[in-house]
Amino acid sequence: MISVIVIAGTERPFLAMALHSLKVQDYEDWEAVVVDCAPTAEHVLREGAQVADPRVRIIEYGNRDGFPPYAG
Repeated sequence: MISVIVIAGTERPFLAMALHSLKVQDYEDWEAVVVDCAPTAEHVLREGAQVADPRVRIIEYGNRDGFPPYAG
């Protein structure tokens, strides 16, 4: 299995493209861990829901979990 870690801040269009790129690969034994560093959880969770693939997990990181907020 290959694990791909995607750091997601405010780059919303690029997140959807990155996840789509993974889904269309010939190699299917992968997982994607999307680390949500955005100031709010709204957009990353919405993008993740559009993927609807059990190989994609979203982890919230930032001021919502007691860590410093994303500074990008």
